[in-house]
Amino acid sequence: EREREVRARARESYDSGVQAMREVESQAKLGRVFEVGPLQNIVNSLLDNLFQDPAAVLGLTAIKGHDDYTLNHSINVCILSISLGASMGLSDDELRSLGLSGLLYDLGKVRVPEEILAKPGPLTAEEWQLVKQHSEEGADLLKRIQLVDRMPMIVAFEHHQRHDCMGYPEPPMGHEQHLFSKIVAVCDAYDAMTTHRPFRREIRPDKALAVLMQGRGKAYDPNIVKALVAMLGIYPMGAVVKLDDGATGVVYRVNNDDLLHPRVKVLADASGRWLESPEVLDLRLIDPGTGSYAHWIVDCVPAMEAGVDDVWQYL
Repeated sequence: EREREVRARARESYDSGVQAMREVESQAKLGRVFEVGPLQNIVNSLLDNLFQDPAAVLGLTAIKGHDDYTLNHSINVCILSISLGASMGLSDDELRSLGLSGLLYDLGKVRVPEEILAKPGPLTAEEWQLVKQHSEEGADLLKRIQLVDRMPMIVAFEHHQRHDCMGYPEPPMGHEQHLFSKIVAVCDAYDAMTTHRPFRREIRPDKALAVLMQGRGKAYDPNIVKALVAMLGIYPMGAVVKLDDGATGVVYRVNNDDLLHPRVKVLADASGRWLESPEVLDLRLIDPGTGSYAHWIVDCVPAMEAGVDDVWQYL
């Protein structure tokens, strides 16, 4: 019962966050000063829920709003960032600052034409320059509202500079990204890759983590990537998977002592018949007859391809 209550409160915070970000985006597009108080309240609420049930909050990132990609993406990056920051031992004050930065880091995109952001084909050189300016535009927007906390402005400016400083805006010699910028950059890349967009299909969660691993030491800080994989597992919560016997399930919880064998909610049997109610299966279990794992994951599949419309309902 307590878990259901925390889960319901976490979802309420998520939906309130999307609405608050919609208002901020609207005001920013009109060139008006906006209030950050409601956003900080959302971060505080998510943190309260995170401390009570980390899985309930992290599971919210399985929500993929295709109609409001920018808004859902900001909330997801905020949640991933504070979850990762908490796992790394950041203080409460640091997590509040990181959470606000995770909500506002991409605000500069309000100054990029929508037809460019959603363009299905490759961008022209001129269009790419406009997109690249969103980091500086975001920092400028946040500077204008004179936040007491300067971290959202710093993260907005730095989040595309890369760990190796080969990104944009070009940093001065000897400059290093702030820790918060590194965290947000990794979480931004992961959520973007695992979300379906008009111009490309989503990448499976396990493949997205593999891409991040390949970028260690170059685009991304290797310690941050390592911490993200440790938190999410090889098969992150919300991943839709095929088991060795042909059954389809959703990763329900990650087993930190065995990242390859999470707990799964089985939704459909090998014949494709959907179960009346999901069955929880812990893939760590050993078959006493063989001495091997009783069941295991053979593949990840896109949720839409598997016929799962709303992954979050199973978490």
